[in-house]
Amino acid sequence: MNIVIADDEALVRASLISMLEEMEGSWNVLGEAANGEELLDIVGRCLPDIAIVDIKMPRLSGLEAIQRGKQLSPLTQWIILSGYSEFSFAQQALKLGASEYMLKPVDPEELSKTLHRVYDNNQQYIALLNQQFENMLFSLFHGLTTITAEPQDSLFRGGSFQGTLVYLDSSWPASQLIALQHELCHTARGLMNGCLGCGLNIGVFALPGGELALVSAWERDKGPKVRQRVISYQEAFERTLKQLSGDEAAITQMQTSECSSFNELLDQMNQLQRWSELRPLLGLNLKWLQQELRSYSEQEGKLKLGKLLISANQLFKNKLYVQFQQTVAELEQQWLRTSLSSDSPIGRSIIAYLACVFPLCNEGQTLTTVEEGLRSLRALGDRQLLGQPSTEQPVDWVEQVIAYIESSYMKDIGISQIAADLNVTPNYLSTLFHKKTGSTFMKYVTRLRILKAKELLADGSMQVQQVAESVGYYSTRHFTKLFTEMVGTYPSDYRRTKHASS
Repeated sequence: MNIVIADDEALVRASLISMLEEMEGSWNVLGEAANGEELLDIVGRCLPDIAIVDIKMPRLSGLEAIQRGKQLSPLTQWIILSGYSEFSFAQQALKLGASEYMLKPVDPEELSKTLHRVYDNNQQYIALLNQQFENMLFSLFHGLTTITAEPQDSLFRGGSFQGTLVYLDSSWPASQLIALQHELCHTARGLMNGCLGCGLNIGVFALPGGELALVSAWERDKGPKVRQRVISYQEAFERTLKQLSGDEAAITQMQTSECSSFNELLDQMNQLQRWSELRPLLGLNLKWLQQELRSYSEQEGKLKLGKLLISANQLFKNKLYVQFQQTVAELEQQWLRTSLSSDSPIGRSIIAYLACVFPLCNEGQTLTTVEEGLRSLRALGDRQLLGQPSTEQPVDWVEQVIAYIESSYMKDIGISQIAADLNVTPNYLSTLFHKKTGSTFMKYVTRLRILKAKELLADGSMQVQQVAESVGYYSTRHFTKLFTEMVGTYPSDYRRTKHASS
């Protein structure tokens, strides 16, 4: 959005421009005016989307500028700046057609809210707000920030929430699974069109373990109309999953109940991550609700069986064949302890899981019993151990990840994509990275990006938005929030201080 700023105080204009630089959105300042006549000249030439105008200016007051400016640029939205003693003038300005007014000194948060209200029904604005929501979700779930950084009237403080975890299970190589996950992300975002707005936001992002997360949040006072939008979106997404899933690549959902706070959502999502190990027993290509999973999670023997099945698959994919064989031996013992049969619902689900995630059967063959499947796993492990060169040196995956980060931190990088390139699972690579560096992948990337940003800001030749994009953030607001939390000052203030001392 193109903006013109008019105020006879240069310091006020500079302050507003700094705030706009750090704000989420494509706010482009076309020009500054020190009086009403200069303002009308710019408005007539540039036809801005928004004009921020001081009530009292020399040569031509803000009120007179609005009257004449509306004729020059009928589509321009006018925002008035006033002091407490000038409130009656602000009322006149609103009668003349001004969209909003702000009291001096202007607060950055109030400026953001005011600009957003001006374009409340604009689709670009709705998409912008949703991107802000998704960025904050990503930061919260990856431990880059905390909810205390959010204002009291934020959706994160007073909204209702529902989350879904999406798990992909297949014997496909990692690169093929990542391509499927990207397709799911693209589809999930495409389905948002027409659902967003009216107090509803939806975020789609990958978690450190590689699974996909979808979170819906809505204002509690919006009523059943918005809740129905959430249901419609979820149903449309499920229809897409059914089209993309199958015997070779299973897509399983695990969904929270409706949560009355973000902390409750976080607790339930963490529970679902632990209970996700039940899916080999309960069935793939289905949606399991949090309340359905609770009773199974309390059965320790079944949870352990599911955990061993998931672990065996992870170890096999990461070529850790000795540990794989040990886990298969534990699996055989745990299966015997359950006293379940292959004809039971759990037995049939395990058979389907083994057939889906391991290359056990030749074309046309099928597994008939769990015991047969476990024997096939042992034989598979033996073949891999025999074919593995004894002189093979262990690969330092973490050093490769660090080298990749340092060369590509300015790009949209994630642990899943790197894991696919290295042909290991995201969860395994994430665990290794944390163990060796003492930091999660995203925290490591964020610290490096902020360090590079400090260097660019100290140079003083780039705007905050340019710096943000140079280090990998295409949301200036998101970058500012992370920078402020890590450095303790706004990027523009940091740049100003460093530039003044040089």
